[in-house]
Amino acid sequence: MTVFYRLGVFCMLANTLTLGCSTTPSTVHSDQESLGQGIVVGALAEQQKLQNGIESWPPSLTVTGQVTKIEGAAYLLTNNAGDTIRLPVDQETMIDRPAHVGDWLKAYTDNSGRALQIRNIDEEMIVAEN
Repeated sequence: MTVFYRLGVFCMLANTLTLGCSTTPSTVHSDQESLGQGIVVGALAEQQKLQNGIESWPPSLTVTGQVTKIEGAAYLLTNNAGDTIRLPVDQETMIDRPAHVGDWLKAYTDNSGRALQIRNIDEEMIVAEN
């Protein structure tokens, strides 16, 4: 006996017992599934809102340079003009990966110069050199 045959027999028995049996599957979402979908949608919306906010920052708040030294909670960068920039970080700073001396970084800062987001752009700098 195949599974489909058994399912058909079950549906016939269920219909005779007035339990009802539908041939179309019904979609029932559990509370946990709905909560999970809400979390995913909310997280994606927050990421998009954050990205839109970062892209709308004035260019004067963007710093690009090569790490020359790491001092505790700050990176010392040297930009293309040869200027040294101290870039303080804290627990609120979003960093895509830890930086090392020699890495090229692009940082978005607030008005006080504190880094809000830091991206490692080594790959972009290698492509630009070639």
